[in-house]
Amino acid sequence: MKYTIDLECSVGAFRQNNEDVISYGSDPRVGFFWMVVADGMGGHKAGEVAAGLLAESFENAVAELDGYYELSWPNWIERIFKEANENIWQAARDNKQYSGMGTTGVVLVQWAGKFHVGWVGDSRAYLWRDGEVKLLTRDHSAIHYLLDKGSITKEEAEESDSNHLLARAIGSKKTVEVDLLSDYLKSGDIMMLSTDGMHDFIPQITLRDYFAKFNSGKNIAASLVSIAIAQGSQDNITLGVVKSES
Repeated sequence: MKYTIDLECSVGAFRQNNEDVISYGSDPRVGFFWMVVADGMGGHKAGEVAAGLLAESFENAVAELDGYYELSWPNWIERIFKEANENIWQAARDNKQYSGMGTTGVVLVQWAGKFHVGWVGDSRAYLWRDGEVKLLTRDHSAIHYLLDKGSITKEEAEESDSNHLLARAIGSKKTVEVDLLSDYLKSGDIMMLSTDGMHDFIPQITLRDYFAKFNSGKNIAASLVSIAIAQGSQDNITLGVVKSES
């Protein structure tokens, strides 16, 4: 498996500092690929500290693999998320300036013809396959929690101005619940990880068109950042796109 990658991690048009982080790596000898996207929050520069700690946790964990990839990836992803959660939570307790910090996060691993995704919060993973786009993740937001319980209708959820109130984040509590999914990978699949500063401002039909451009060999990340800003995004904007081909 070989990989074509395009990414942007932009401060955006309004923020003074960037609390988003993206990191990735691969072992082209065996077709192993991984990527993490994080969106930090809380306090002066504390958000970028939390996001950085999450990315660092996965970077260190991949380095410790040292070329060994025969393991349960969902279990591995969940373990690293929980270790990062404990580290961020403890750092916030030990340093007053980091009090209340946390981060969302979404992780992708591709290996041996399958992909594995884990996430906490409202950073997302998308899949483009055979010309169609599918949102793989479900936001851990207060609105989605109320929607799942039947406390509000879909229409009320769409009209709410509380979409960014998170029901789950990394580092906000001593323990965290991680959502996971796995599926088979098809040659030509395009996957994207993104923060809400990007995907909240770009409809899936637009993503579909740009993924088609990426499929034809064009870089798209910078253009999608520009579109998000033009559509009113006032947040940091991060996305990573990867095409997998056998």
